Amino acid sequence: MLINSGKGIDMIKNWLNIGAVSILSVSGIVQHVSLTSPVAHAASFEVAQLERDMTGECRQVHNDLAMIHQSRTESSGIVMDLSRGDKVILGEDGDLSGWIAVRLPGEGFVQARYLISDCERELPDVRPNLTAPDTLCINYRVSSTVGLNAYELPNPSTDERGRVYPGERIAVVGSPYFSEDTQTEWLRINHPEKGWIENGDPDTRIFNTTLCSELGI
Repeated sequence: MLINSGKGIDMIKNWLNIGAVSILSVSGIVQHVSLTSPVAHAASFEVAQLERDMTGECRQVHNDLAMIHQSRTESSGIVMDLSRGDKVILGEDGDLSGWIAVRLPGEGFVQARYLISDCERELPDVRPNLTAPDTLCINYRVSSTVGLNAYELPNPSTDERGRVYPGERIAVVGSPYFSEDTQTEWLRINHPEKGWIENGDPDTRIFNTTLCSELGI
């Protein structure tokens, strides 16, 4: 834009007075114009927010359904369980197809819908409903003296977290998981122990759990 008249200079002064633009250099030619209006500031703030990299940020698990998987699918192997209140560190900038990479406490992928950004918030306790009609109990196929092991993962080679016994009501978290390694169905529970129990063979329909109502409990 060439400025050849006093009228052009007056126009620039007027712009400066209303805060629409700021002129960094004027020597017959306007070399640079930058917006300083409130609208421009808001726009630049939004751009900065979009460009913020979330990698390395903390997220908190808000329910007991979350697990770290080996890839972005529920059918992939389980790296580790996550419980309500657990913290994870993000391993990438954003989610893809509803999954986001994490690098701590284990490396893998978590469904983003199970995470909240407030890592300092103390989540209230959520007690399982053990009186619902569909509540399962450990049945009497299980030894009353040995019980049924609850493992860290749906694999008997992982750490044992406790045991459940015949007649005990259990709180199941999520859907049954079929293990290709053991060729059996596993249930994730969070009461009376937290872990995975081997439920049985879905082909023969012989299970270690039964509706409590059918057992008269």
